[in-house]
Amino acid sequence: MLGATDESHIIRCIEYWDIERRIYPGYEHCAVLVAEDITSRFLNVVALLAGTVPLVVIQLNALIVGDNIVLNFVRVLDRRLLRRDDVTESKIQPPPSSRTDWVEKSAPPVMQILDDMLAIINEKADPKQQLNYNKYYVGLTDGTRVRNFIYFKPRRKFLRIIIQRGWNEDRAARFKEADLEPEQNDDELVLNLSPTDLPKHRDLIASIIHELVAAQNS
Repeated sequence: MLGATDESHIIRCIEYWDIERRIYPGYEHCAVLVAEDITSRFLNVVALLAGTVPLVVIQLNALIVGDNIVLNFVRVLDRRLLRRDDVTESKIQPPPSSRTDWVEKSAPPVMQILDDMLAIINEKADPKQQLNYNKYYVGLTDGTRVRNFIYFKPRRKFLRIIIQRGWNEDRAARFKEADLEPEQNDDELVLNLSPTDLPKHRDLIASIIHELVAAQNS
């Protein structure tokens, strides 16, 4: 940003960071704020935000040296600590990055739920989707690009389903009526399915998944 940083600069920086982490949830994301002048007032503000948002703040000065212009980057704040759960998990075992790894971390009945969910998605998806195994989650790909409007985290006893921008009161009510307990994480809808849940509620789950797939196809 030219000149001194201001409120809109900070808001846009955090907004862009949030958009990217939602599109690519398996990666570690860091917000980077660059301006010619980081005033003490706003430095205090971003220092407070850095308690929850991984943030790097850089002051950029243009200096004239002889006949040349030299850019001088000064890092005035750097808060990029990993979350505690990420640190703990990495110490226990290497994060899984293949189906074999996920089977070992989870359980075959839970991986079967994952396969069944993919089959439900592909009843309406165009093009057809494949499971994309990552270190911290299992997403979707059509072979050429990632389609993580929904992604999965297999656990020992259940499959955790995260639907990006999927939360609304109607869907939540439909799940609750079926004694499934949806969770809200901002605009995400999160659902835990055990091996007995999907056969019992397949029609309901399929109808909602098909709504989401249709929105992606449109």
